[in-house]
Amino acid sequence: MTDSVNAKKQLEIQRTQIKTVAQKQQYLMNKAWYFYYRNRFNEAENQLKGALKLKSNTNPKFQADHVKLQSLIAYKTNGFAESNRVIEEFLNQKPTISDVVRADLSLTLCENYLVLGEYEKAKHKAFVGYDILKKKKTPLRTKLKARIFSALYNTYYYQAKYDSALYYLYQAEPLLEDNTADKATFYDRIAIVYAVTKKHKNAIHYYKKSIAILEKTGSPILLSHSYYNIGESYKEVNLDVAVVYFEKALKTAESVNYDHIAGFSLQNLGDIYLSRKDYARAEELNEKAVVIFQRMNLDRGIVHTKLNLGKLFLATKQYDRSVEVLQEALVIALNGEDISDLRYTYEYLYKTYEGKGDYRSAYKYHKLFSKTQQKIMRLELQTNINKLNLTYKVKTKDAKNRLLKKQVDLKNKKITAEQITKWVVLCLLIVSVFAIVFLRRVLIQRAKLNELELSLTQSELRLLVSEKEQTLNYLEVLKQQLITKNALIGELNHLVLENEQNLISKEQLSSLTTNDQDWVQFLAKLQVLFPAFAESLKSKHPNLSNNEFRLAVLIKLNLSDKEISELLFIEISSVKKAKNRLKQKLQLDVSEKLDGYIGSL
Repeated sequence: MTDSVNAKKQLEIQRTQIKTVAQKQQYLMNKAWYFYYRNRFNEAENQLKGALKLKSNTNPKFQADHVKLQSLIAYKTNGFAESNRVIEEFLNQKPTISDVVRADLSLTLCENYLVLGEYEKAKHKAFVGYDILKKKKTPLRTKLKARIFSALYNTYYYQAKYDSALYYLYQAEPLLEDNTADKATFYDRIAIVYAVTKKHKNAIHYYKKSIAILEKTGSPILLSHSYYNIGESYKEVNLDVAVVYFEKALKTAESVNYDHIAGFSLQNLGDIYLSRKDYARAEELNEKAVVIFQRMNLDRGIVHTKLNLGKLFLATKQYDRSVEVLQEALVIALNGEDISDLRYTYEYLYKTYEGKGDYRSAYKYHKLFSKTQQKIMRLELQTNINKLNLTYKVKTKDAKNRLLKKQVDLKNKKITAEQITKWVVLCLLIVSVFAIVFLRRVLIQRAKLNELELSLTQSELRLLVSEKEQTLNYLEVLKQQLITKNALIGELNHLVLENEQNLISKEQLSSLTTNDQDWVQFLAKLQVLFPAFAESLKSKHPNLSNNEFRLAVLIKLNLSDKEISELLFIEISSVKKAKNRLKQKLQLDVSEKLDGYIGSL
C-alpha cells in the first residue's frame, strides 16, 4: 500500500512538470507501468497506446521499454504468441541493441515458450541470456542474472531433467538476499522438484521455509502459491493438514482476486471432501471452482472439476446429473491434449450408465475407456523402449570409445616397441650381449601385455554372457506370468463374445478389464536381447498385424508350439495354422523354414 501511495505521488509530481511532448510520453509510459504492476492490464494498455500516439520517441531505452511492457501485457492476458511476435519483430529490427536489453527480452520469450509447451525453444532463448552472462563484457544487474538462472531451471524442470534444473537454481542462490520474496521463491522451487519426485517430506520442509519468509514480507500472490503447493504435498501424507493449507491458499488468493489459485484450491478442497463422502460440501466447492474456471476460460480446470462432480453424482446415484456434467467434460477433453482426462471421462461415463442400467451405453464407453487405456500403455511402452534404446546406444558408444582407446594405446605401444627393436638391432652390432638381454625383456613385456588383453577380453565376454542369461531368465518368468494371465483373459474374452449376443449384466461388465503390462515388460526385455530384431522385421514386412508380429517374436525366442499356444491361449493346431499364414504373409518359398528365416533376422 505504501509503495502504491508513493508511486501515485511520483506520477503526480511528474505530471505537473510536463513541458515537452517527450516528457508527456514518458509520463504516460510510467503510468502504464503503474497500472500493469497493479494487474489493471486494460488501463495499462490504454496508457501505452496514448503514449505511442504522440510524437515517435527514437530513444532506444524508451523503445525497448515500450516493447517490454507491450509483451508483458500480452503475456498476462494469455496472448503468449502475440507477446513473442512483438519481441521478435523488435529484435529483428534493432540488431544493435544492448546486451542487457537483448538478455531481458530473450527471457520474456523463454517464459512465453514455456507456457506454450515449446521447451527446446524456451531453452534456446534462456541460453541467449546465459551466453551474455558468461561473456562478462556487459555488467548485468543482479536481478537479471538471477532471472537467467531461473529461466534455465524452468526449462530443464519442464523437460523433467531435475538434476540440471537444480544445478542452475543453486547458481542463483548467492545472488539472492535473505528474507526476501526472491529467496522464498528459491525455496519454493527446490520444494517443487522434491514434490514432483515424490519426496513429499523434503518438499514440505522447503515450502515451510518459503512460507516463513512470505508471511513476513507481505506478498499475497506468492504466499497463496506456497500455501497451495504445500497443501498438494500434504494431500499425499496428511489430508487434515492439507485442508488447512488449501483454505489458507483460498483465503489469500481471494483477498487479491487471484482466480488461478482460488479455483484450484476450491477444486482440491472439493476433491478431499468427496473422498471423505461429505458430498454436500464437495458439491458446493466444486461448483464454485467451475464458475471461476469458466470465467478464466481455463479448460484444464473445467474438465478436472466436472470430473469431480461426475464422480460425486455417481457416488450419490444422481445418474442423470452425472451424465450431464461428464458429457460436458467429454466435449472439452476431446478438444484437449491430455489423454488421461479422456480416460477418466470414459471410465466415469461407463460406470454411470452401468448404474442407470443402460448396459449398451455402458459397454460403448467401456470399449472407449479400454481403447484409451491401451493407447496410454502403448505410449508408456514406446517411452520405455526409447529409454532402453538410448541406454543401449550410450553403452555401445562407451564400449566403442573404450575399444578405440585400447587400439590407440596398443598402436602407440607397437610403435614404441618397433622403435626400440630397431634401436636394439643397431646396438647389436656394438654390444650384442646387452642387446639380446634387452630384446628378451621387451618380448616378455609384450607377451604379458597380450596375456592381459586376452584376460580382459575374456572377462568382458563372460559378463556379456551373464547379462544375456539374466535377460533370458527374466523373459522366462514373464512368459510364465503371461501364460497364467492369458488363461484369465481367455475366459474374459469368451464372456465378451457371449455379451455381444445378450446385453452385458452389471456384474459381468465390471469384470471386463484388460492389462497388457506383462506383455509390455516382455517386449521391452526382448528389445534388450535382440535390439535389431523388431526394426528389421517391421522394415522388411511392414504389413504385419499385431498378432502376426507377436507370433514372430515368440518364434524368435525358439518357443515350442505348445508354449506358444499357452501364451496366446489358442489351440496347438491354431498355432500351426497361424504359422502357415505367417509364412505365406512373409512370401517364403515352400522349402524355406519359417523358424530359420525369423531366427536369421
